[in-house]
Amino acid sequence: MPKLRSKQNGQGAVDFCLKLPMGSEHIPSLLEEIASNQGFSWNDVSGRACSEVPEETNALEEFLYHSKKLSNVSFSTFGKFKSIALANYPIMPANLDTARKWHHAWLMKRLSASFTSEAAALVLQKRYLSHPAMDTFSLSSLQGNDLYQALDRAKTPLAYWHVMSMRDLLPTRKQTHLSPITLTEDTFDIEELICHLTRNEPVRLCLYSDRHYKTKKHSRNLDEIQKNLNAEKGLVLSTAQDDPRVPARWELKKIEKSNENHDRYWVFQSDSRYFYWKCSTSLDFFTFKDNRCLLSESNPTFTPLDENEIPDFLIKTIHTMESKAA
Repeated sequence: MPKLRSKQNGQGAVDFCLKLPMGSEHIPSLLEEIASNQGFSWNDVSGRACSEVPEETNALEEFLYHSKKLSNVSFSTFGKFKSIALANYPIMPANLDTARKWHHAWLMKRLSASFTSEAAALVLQKRYLSHPAMDTFSLSSLQGNDLYQALDRAKTPLAYWHVMSMRDLLPTRKQTHLSPITLTEDTFDIEELICHLTRNEPVRLCLYSDRHYKTKKHSRNLDEIQKNLNAEKGLVLSTAQDDPRVPARWELKKIEKSNENHDRYWVFQSDSRYFYWKCSTSLDFFTFKDNRCLLSESNPTFTPLDENEIPDFLIKTIHTMESKAA
């Protein structure tokens, strides 16, 4: 039920809250007129006001005005008001050119806040540009020379030095602390495998993307992994038509088949960082018997990935999971 808290013009004015039931015939015109009074237009499809680049950091970051006051507002249905207060008012860029400026303004603020490597800046941008308010513009993240050229030493000196300093300290984005592992023995210790994949750090969240995850064997093997992993939460991405079982504290999310999700990905989130891995095969590769893991069909290889190698659909999923956890 939308609310409009206002102070009406005239002698003896008082504060009041106007409540409209969802589906009210007045809502579309009300939203359009609120946007118009700010020099915006209202986008019915996105449910957001089309705005120029906001100055407020929160609005720039979250595409939302948590609190905003307007003065001398007129409505065709409800009359004139001396002031109104908006709460959690959603916004988006008015057009493609504005979206580019919005992206740049946000990026400079983020880079000015702390030292940031190019790889980390790329991940931040992918998450930001996948937001519903930005996704429609299909902007690309700035990286390499494009990123360095966007940094203005005179206008945004902190952003410039934060990125350039990290470039000097980290000349390569490769994860030297992680190495690929291929299971070749007939038996293996699943606890040792998990220690290698997570650096023995406690795992808060595990994301497993495998569009072929659907059999009882997959479910049993994931149970064995979770027993040793003991992740606080987990998520499986699969194209399965039925609902294959997942461990306790895990969820199943169905995805559509695409080239982007052809490979199998493991993502582990610890208290301090993410670990990204690509696996060469599904969870068919072992059988658990007599407290031992026996290789069954293949020799799986786990390959570590840098943050900037993660496909967009995983970035969006991680972003959604972080939003829910916040």
